[in-house]
Amino acid sequence: MEENKTADILPKDNTCINCGSIAVLKGYPNALCESCRENFIKFPIPLWIKLFAAGIGLIFLFSLYKIPKNIGLGVHLEKGKTAFAEKKYLTAQKELARVVKAVPKNEEAQGFLLMAAFYNEDFETMRKSFENLKGKRVDDEDLVNAVSSILDKSSNYFGNDSLSALLSRYDNDFTKVPDNVVRSFIDSNPDDVYTMVGYAARLSDKNEYAACDSLLQKVLKIVPDYTPALDMMTSIKRQENQLDESIDYCNRILSINKESVYALASKSRTLLKQKKDNEALSVAMNAFQLNEHNSYTIATLVLVYHFTNKTGEKAALLKDLSLLKDTASVLTLQYVKDVMSGKEPFRN
Repeated sequence: MEENKTADILPKDNTCINCGSIAVLKGYPNALCESCRENFIKFPIPLWIKLFAAGIGLIFLFSLYKIPKNIGLGVHLEKGKTAFAEKKYLTAQKELARVVKAVPKNEEAQGFLLMAAFYNEDFETMRKSFENLKGKRVDDEDLVNAVSSILDKSSNYFGNDSLSALLSRYDNDFTKVPDNVVRSFIDSNPDDVYTMVGYAARLSDKNEYAACDSLLQKVLKIVPDYTPALDMMTSIKRQENQLDESIDYCNRILSINKESVYALASKSRTLLKQKKDNEALSVAMNAFQLNEHNSYTIATLVLVYHFTNKTGEKAALLKDLSLLKDTASVLTLQYVKDVMSGKEPFRN
């Protein structure tokens, strides 16, 4: 007898739930005959269900792509905030810059970036973050207060209206303002630390170190953490051969910003002058690793290599320094050359 496909059927009292046939296939949880079961298997899935399923799939795939990116940005934000809390402002700025590049509307990252840039004296980045925050509502009250405090501090880093009025009489060129006019202006504006430091720099250029030192001391009584004055004091004290005091001022800056490349490089120069060459090399390398494009840090490492007889390393860095064509870099290069030639005395 030919094999019958419906031979395995349930008892007659168990009929197909779709058509009522008694020829129900055995071995399935739902009672269906062979014909109905095949029809249901071949039943077309509605288009809207297919589209809905496809949409869910796309959302899932997008999430797989997007979530790691968002997690990565969150990691950079937390690293930036941690570095900021540790006063490592260069590291903080690098981490936070990655976040705001990807998500410019992230107010938290913009706020911390603004503050880190201030401590790094990167006022262009600070300005951009301020523009991105201006007019925005920030719910974090502590962050708002911290940013407001930094903005208040930053007013000392720019000339005020009174100075602008003075400069307008001299082609907006501070170097053209006579000494007696600057001194008179300072007497009339005794809290204008910006102008005082500008004049102190002029005194330093004329090797009037005692007068420069005295003026900077006045500035620091008004604003004890005024970085431009502290920066200059590290150099003035070195020029006056007050080397321990120079180190002290470097350390004051580093207590404000642990990654101040200027303070590190200046400290290295003072250590070099103290003939503490190994320590000078370590500090100079630290500054260079933080910012290998800064002419002052490059020049400092060149000086260390010069006095430690590292000829090959010195030549390579001198080449890099000579490629920088801005005014500060050109002057820095000339100073290094003068020290190496003996024209500029550095240490006995």
